[in-house]
Amino acid sequence: FFLPRFYLMEAKVDQLSGLLEVLNNRVSSLESGSSYEAKKELLYTLRDIRFDLGADKAHAESVQQERDQLAEQNEALQTKVNKLEYRIKFLLRTIEGLETEKNQ
Repeated sequence: FFLPRFYLMEAKVDQLSGLLEVLNNRVSSLESGSSYEAKKELLYTLRDIRFDLGADKAHAESVQQERDQLAEQNEALQTKVNKLEYRIKFLLRTIEGLETEKNQ
């Protein structure tokens, strides 16, 4: 369930790493005194990265929330299973006791 999301996030990280490399190259060219158009393009790239990071952060938070909810649900279900197992053991002991009395 979480593996596909993990691979999607990993791919996104790889994509952002590539964008950061491009960004670093552009910053280097700006430091060497490039044109207004290069600065404008860098600004657009930075805005895109900021938007992507915000979207990824929101997605990561929703995945984390879902994971926490599933953990709580799992814990509640495990408690129910334990109670039912105890009841089954009690009923089996009762049945065995009744069968023993019946056979005596």
